[in-house]
Amino acid sequence: MRITLAAAWLLASLGPAGAPPRVIHAQATDSAGIRIVTTDVGDLVYAELADEPALSIGSFDGADAFMFSRIQTVTRDLDGNVIVTDGASHEIRVFDSGGAHRLTIGGTGEGPGEFQWLSGAWPVGDGTIVALDRVPARLTHFDADGSVIATVRMEPLNAWGPFMIIYPAGLGAGRSVLSWIERAVLEDSDTPVRTPVPFVRHGFDGQVLDTVAVLPGQPESAAVIPRGSSGFSRIGMPAMPLTTGPGATGSSGAMAITGGEEYEVRFLDGSGRVSHIARLVEKPRARTDDDVEAYVMAAAGLLDEVTIRERIARFRTLPLPPRLPGYRQLRFADTGELWARRWDLPGSPSQRWDVFSAEGRHLGHVQVPAGVRVHGVSHGQLFGVVQDELDVERVQAWDLNFR
Repeated sequence: MRITLAAAWLLASLGPAGAPPRVIHAQATDSAGIRIVTTDVGDLVYAELADEPALSIGSFDGADAFMFSRIQTVTRDLDGNVIVTDGASHEIRVFDSGGAHRLTIGGTGEGPGEFQWLSGAWPVGDGTIVALDRVPARLTHFDADGSVIATVRMEPLNAWGPFMIIYPAGLGAGRSVLSWIERAVLEDSDTPVRTPVPFVRHGFDGQVLDTVAVLPGQPESAAVIPRGSSGFSRIGMPAMPLTTGPGATGSSGAMAITGGEEYEVRFLDGSGRVSHIARLVEKPRARTDDDVEAYVMAAAGLLDEVTIRERIARFRTLPLPPRLPGYRQLRFADTGELWARRWDLPGSPSQRWDVFSAEGRHLGHVQVPAGVRVHGVSHGQLFGVVQDELDVERVQAWDLNFR
């Protein structure tokens, strides 16, 4: 790697003592010519959420359009309309910027415009909506009034084997959808299995455009299953505790991918090539025995104390990574900034999102309540899904007070 631009010193918001902290952005170019922006920054706040949501859609009873179950994606178009995919009814429901119901599209079925496993819907810049049905893998393109423009099968990925499930990550820059592929792979291994995860783009015509990345998957434990008289096979089973896998997000103009192990994100351009990399000098902290105990206790439920202690002891014998994971989730704002969620222990009171400019500079962080499933940032608001003690799902949006 050769340095092409000296580190730039930038002033940020005032620190607790009134002195401006120094934020260093160092830019370099690696041997492949990819620009790398590294930030050494303290506890710089990018924005704070308002105390109460500015918008809330959903109810325990009432009109069907406002009763959600298993929300898959929430997106917003250029006009601020909210597009919600309901995984139980397989419907796409469109609400205006004030939360009034405008349109319901789809439903359960096998015909054009119907879904068997609706997994996401995204507004296209021309006012249309594209949706993905996971099983069977197909894309449906709707016009602004909800009429079907086209329903197409997604080209199979024969190179990656027969046993796989497709998970959408959003638009793939241009007229395409970005997805990652989960594969079931038999392994003979005494160590955790990390099945490669391909990230693939399909055009709106269903054809494969390219594979933009292949990254190691989340470490999985290996459960022994019989293989007849010749011995035993192993198959990747539950994810290893205190680990995460790669993640991706996309918009109409860009894509971003993280490996999940570091505070690092790759930005991809419309052609699917890495345009630049953003990373922090900071590393995820070292794992401790207390982390293992906290992880088990957070999921203990009604387990008795003896079982809990046995589980903690067993987890401590696993070949866990020496450090906690890095980023676990990515989201693009409609203004081009990338939001990256840091991995956190189950039961943490809040989630931290680092915000990067489109050029890869770290701009600060935002603390979000733990119970919010963040789906995006648009029109100066963070929006997502919350679930109350009665398991009622609501789509909510909070104003962002920028620092």
